[in-house]
Amino acid sequence: MKKSQVKATLAPEDKIMTVESLAEFLRCDKSTIYRLLKNKKIPAFKVGSDWRFIKADIILWIQNSAVRPKS
Repeated sequence: MKKSQVKATLAPEDKIMTVESLAEFLRCDKSTIYRLLKNKKIPAFKVGSDWRFIKADIILWIQNSAVRPKS
């Protein structure tokens, strides 16, 4: 299969988010996102100089980071 024939499709849960849309999704300030990035605490990748996030990765990160009560 030629490279031009491969179509990359993202499911809704794999939506790519910007710092701004992630801050809105998490209901926090953009500075919180940048602090998490600086400390390498959040899954992300760069496109040029801009950070991007895959929504499914963020949801998994939230689930793995959640504090759960002891049984």
